[in-house]
Amino acid sequence: MLVSDIPLRNWRPREGYWVLIMYLGASSGSIARRTATSDATIAWRALLASTKPADISQGKVKEAADLARCKSEVAAEIQRCARAPPRFSKDGRVALIRIDSPAQVHPVIASRWANSLKGKTLEIVMVANTSYLPNRVNFAMRIAKSGGGTIASTEPMDIIAFLRQAVTKVPGLADEVGADFARGHAQATGGSVALEVFDKVLLAVGFEEGGAPSKKKEEKTVNPKGTLEAFGFKKLATK
Repeated sequence: MLVSDIPLRNWRPREGYWVLIMYLGASSGSIARRTATSDATIAWRALLASTKPADISQGKVKEAADLARCKSEVAAEIQRCARAPPRFSKDGRVALIRIDSPAQVHPVIASRWANSLKGKTLEIVMVANTSYLPNRVNFAMRIAKSGGGTIASTEPMDIIAFLRQAVTKVPGLADEVGADFARGHAQATGGSVALEVFDKVLLAVGFEEGGAPSKKKEEKTVNPKGTLEAFGFKKLATK
């Protein structure tokens, strides 16, 4: 008997939910929650309409079509936003990718770039989403696994500590960032701050105003042989 054929009544609720998540291809949460509507009840309704996980994975219930649409929507947003070019802090330690999406795709894009982006002094990848919440910037930060900065040492990088220390460089900023700043854990953090506060955060972590460092510095940091396709992104079709 396949796992997907086990009746849902024999699964504890949490186990049944994670079977659904595995079908959607998301390891950290529901694809439905990442859409622009952020409606996690879509996944819940599909689960309630099913008698076994195979009903969802094989599209035997009509609610499975809603999940498929969610998956397509999120995949399209990831593909669109992930092609935004990275910019680098003055010291090359932080790469910034700015995106504009109503979907919660910034953590996914941050993880993808963190696995591929290279730089001699690169340590952290930050993806900032200016359209997830009104008048706020939601951001995700990950350790650059292919970077050549101090994270190559035996001492693990603590992004939360890095952020907390950085904001002390700007008077009053530690109070302005609020409670939704530097959440998560040491190697994968993020937060949500007001638009005007985020510009100050960028200054604190080493960017020039607006997060646009000089072209000369960027050329020194980016791997000139790197392409988006090499980083795992699909090549866009040309007309």
